[in-house]
Amino acid sequence: MTHKPLFLSNSWYVAQLKPNGFSKAVANLDRQGFQSFMPLRRKTVRHAGQMRETLNLVFPSYLFICFGERPHDWR
Repeated sequence: MTHKPLFLSNSWYVAQLKPNGFSKAVANLDRQGFQSFMPLRRKTVRHAGQMRETLNLVFPSYLFICFGERPHDWR
């Protein structure tokens, strides 16, 4: 996933992904030069008597994609 500044002049869209399709989708979007974002949240869980932190998806199976406003930005 690329980490660039979020510009307010660009439009963000949401895409629903196939199950386990996140890695492939992000790789294809990065290759084409699009910025993507999938929000995560930290959660503390207890497993086998131990506490540990995990990262969980805020919106499972959804990915946010930034497209430029000009049509030639879309490939």
